[in-house]
Amino acid sequence: GASGDALAFVMSTVLSAALGSFVPKIGADMKDVPWSKGNCPICGALPSVSFLAKPSGNAGEVLTESGGQKFLHCGLCGHNWRINRHICPVCDNIDAELRIYLATPDHAGERVDICRKCGLYLPCVDLRERVAMPHLDTAAVCMVHLDILAQKQGFKPLSNLPWNRIEG
Repeated sequence: GASGDALAFVMSTVLSAALGSFVPKIGADMKDVPWSKGNCPICGALPSVSFLAKPSGNAGEVLTESGGQKFLHCGLCGHNWRINRHICPVCDNIDAELRIYLATPDHAGERVDICRKCGLYLPCVDLRERVAMPHLDTAAVCMVHLDILAQKQGFKPLSNLPWNRIEG
């Protein structure tokens, strides 16, 4: 008698725990494998959140003068992978005019990255403005105010998660 949403949540939670146990080994093996896609290279799921790492001092294609590398965080297995920060992970849009960011002044280091080409967004934690790395799954839940802001402007979440299904 459980709803489809409740059953999906329980199944993804159980699967997440099982897959998460493999991520340290598989992720380490894949460290040097280039992956520029928006879905997880380990389990194929979509990211629940992204983050900008503090600059490492090593220049590269995914760096800009003002910051560090961009990573996506898998909402299912918890793997983090690097992606070019100037591209939409869904539609590969590189047009800066079609990418916007929404943030609120009272939550420094938190924003949503929006692609106006595909209409999707992804929350982003800017670690350049934080002392320590937050638990990324919790950080995504704590940025629901940005989900509300983006959805009020007509954008849809990249990943449909229990906390970002805003109605009304």
